[in-house]
Amino acid sequence: MDKDLNKNNNDTSMDVVISEETINNKKSKYVNESNNKYLIKFRKPYYFEGKEYNGIDLSGIDNLTTSDLADADKIFVSSGNLAAMNEMAIGYSCIIAAKITMQPIEFFENLPAKEGVKLKNIISSFFYEED
Repeated sequence: MDKDLNKNNNDTSMDVVISEETINNKKSKYVNESNNKYLIKFRKPYYFEGKEYNGIDLSGIDNLTTSDLADADKIFVSSGNLAAMNEMAIGYSCIIAAKITMQPIEFFENLPAKEGVKLKNIISSFFYEED
């Protein structure tokens, strides 16, 4: 990954893959978001398909529709998974995250365990938080 894409004078900056919605809005492919509750900052660089990732932005979750959730349910069940509450399962969270970010599901399935739990916690809390 090109380290110069997100240069600034702040040492807390971080290159992060952002949601398809932001890409469609013609914003940069990389973003520095220090106050984003849907941002997962990885403890160490994560490599997927030859690229380095320092985190992932799940803020596109606000744009999910009920149809998206129904599609995710179908994918979850058809892949042989079963959960009392799908939204609490890590596998389901991987499917939702893939829909949000337009990354392949394998991106999320291969995350280190600690990052996978962060992913599940952020996504499942989204469904139960009060506005």
